[in-house]
Amino acid sequence: MGYFTKYEVNIVGEDAEEALLGLEIESGISMEDLEEDVVKWYGCLKDCKKVSTMFPNVDIYVCGNGEEVPDLWRAHIKNGALTYQRGTVVFSEVLDNEGNTILPYDEFLCDGSGISNP
Repeated sequence: MGYFTKYEVNIVGEDAEEALLGLEIESGISMEDLEEDVVKWYGCLKDCKKVSTMFPNVDIYVCGNGEEVPDLWRAHIKNGALTYQRGTVVFSEVLDNEGNTILPYDEFLCDGSGISNP
């Protein structure tokens, strides 16, 4: 079965095209497929780290949006060094039709409590 994730990969630097090709070879995944679909790419960060050591003058940026909410993350890889951040979901304030705050987001509950009808 497996776990699907929507990936976005951006490679920046003078060897970006070569690094992209290297990542496709290392992962066995076409980067064009990533633009269209969700995929199972369990070795994503490992593959990116390996390719980044082969092309130390590029920056690899990867964002992932997994099938379970809130599986959001982003990573930056340069010369084998990985920086990784998990995302969080934050709801904005509840606004009326004119944009005025009705409730701060932390008082609005999905079960309807905290909401009064005039």
